[in-house]
Amino acid sequence: MFPIPWDREGTMMFVKSYGTAWGSTYLIKFLASKARPNGDNRTSFPSGHTMSAFAGAAFIDGRFGMGFGIPSYALALFTGYSRVHSGWHYRDDVL
Repeated sequence: MFPIPWDREGTMMFVKSYGTAWGSTYLIKFLASKARPNGDNRTSFPSGHTMSAFAGAAFIDGRFGMGFGIPSYALALFTGYSRVHSGWHYRDDVL
């Protein structure tokens, strides 16, 4: 099954999971106020990009199964790696 615009159950699953992940990530960012490795600002911990990638991967895994979930998690891992490699985050920010 692939996502379709009128898939109300899948849409609600996504909104709830991503909304919860987004809200907690940005609350922690505000409370932690950790400086980025490049000194750009104080929103390093936790990584929002990595959160988005893993929230999406978890949704795909839960909704469509491991056949789609495992590749999604692999891409999410790469997202975390790239955020550290590019100098925007420390390792603990993406863990």
